Amino acid sequence: MGSRVFTDGWGDHAASRHIIHVPGKAVKFEAMVGLIGDPEGRVIFSVEDMAGNVLASAGALTLDDEAALLRADLPCCSDFVIRSVALEAAEKGWTGANLAWCDPMVTLEDGTVLKSNDFVCYSKSPVVSFNYNGEPFEAAENKLELIQETADWKKYINEDTSADGTLTVRTTITVYNDFPVMEFLPELLNRSERPSGIVSEFKTLDLTLNLFDQSVGYLNTENGFTMAYPLHDVALRRTLGSKNCQSDFIEEKVWLRPRYPEDHIRLDTDEGRSSAAWLPYFGLDITDEQGLNVAVGWTGAWYADFSMVYRDLQVQAGMPKTHFRVLPGETLRQVSLILHHRDGMSVEDGQNQFRRFVLKYHTPHAADGSVQYVPFSYSTWGGDKTENHLKNIDMLNRKKLGYEVYWVDAGWFGGDRYVASDEFT
Repeated sequence: MGSRVFTDGWGDHAASRHIIHVPGKAVKFEAMVGLIGDPEGRVIFSVEDMAGNVLASAGALTLDDEAALLRADLPCCSDFVIRSVALEAAEKGWTGANLAWCDPMVTLEDGTVLKSNDFVCYSKSPVVSFNYNGEPFEAAENKLELIQETADWKKYINEDTSADGTLTVRTTITVYNDFPVMEFLPELLNRSERPSGIVSEFKTLDLTLNLFDQSVGYLNTENGFTMAYPLHDVALRRTLGSKNCQSDFIEEKVWLRPRYPEDHIRLDTDEGRSSAAWLPYFGLDITDEQGLNVAVGWTGAWYADFSMVYRDLQVQAGMPKTHFRVLPGETLRQVSLILHHRDGMSVEDGQNQFRRFVLKYHTPHAADGSVQYVPFSYSTWGGDKTENHLKNIDMLNRKKLGYEVYWVDAGWFGGDRYVASDEFT
């Protein structure tokens, strides 16, 4: 903005209104504000309390202005509003003003300072979304608590409770300090003495990404209008699962574009095994150096849905066909999720960073810290006869192939008959 370059903040489009929710009592907010697009834009930035009272404002700012410091004293609140208004919209009926709130900071009553990246897990609502009794769920009560902290990560519990008091959505959120990774584990609880309402269309991930135009070389026409053909294409990297075919585990790269028929892609399963149709890992490449790697934590059927709507990419993931009540005393776990933000690195470097994260936090380790590897297994079908299994084992020993486990898959138990005690010895 102006002559300055910022690396942290929130992009926006006038006019806008956002509610900022923080885990405590906020006493001060500040940010560097200004325009990053539209030479005709004139924008006023303001900070308000929840009643709409303006606590501080800056502007009207134009594209030629330097970034301005907007600082507001807050009334020891957990929620407040930041707003932008484009003055030219009232004159022309529209605005193209793009703007930014850079280096935003909130100071809490206890002296804690929250910066832009800290807000990712402080949303009023968790990442999850669903319908409750046929309507989009709206929490009547929200609670966010830091439950554990180490040098490497922080773990939060976010709870949203329904107005009827029968349903609580408890989301465990882990934010890592040494990797750009967040994990979400949602659970549905009923602490009341009555059944909950109907939960349906539950999504662990319901994320909308605002895409920016990557095209160059716009042409100016004689009438003064710019002939813009924006480029908002996003690459989806996905990997085939296992169907016992030669094509198992082949990686594919497909494109999402804001045009039919490339504006919608769905990954799902045709059976109960989570890795049969697709591996539950995929990558979204917004640019060569920006994107997301996503892991779906579920051992059964799951889906991930990608839709392009003009400049936005909507990503949804969860378990298909959810429609149930939560009974008193029940806790129902839902699909968990890992989000890895690839920022300022190539796809290959991002994949390697994600692998390092998995090795550190999601791989079994021995007491000395070394990685514990799974046994080198020879897998067979249990429907084969015992004498053939014994021949296989003898062959493996004679050829010294180094297998550590002889793995017999389902089917070994045979039909409904008597089994001799020494049949499989």
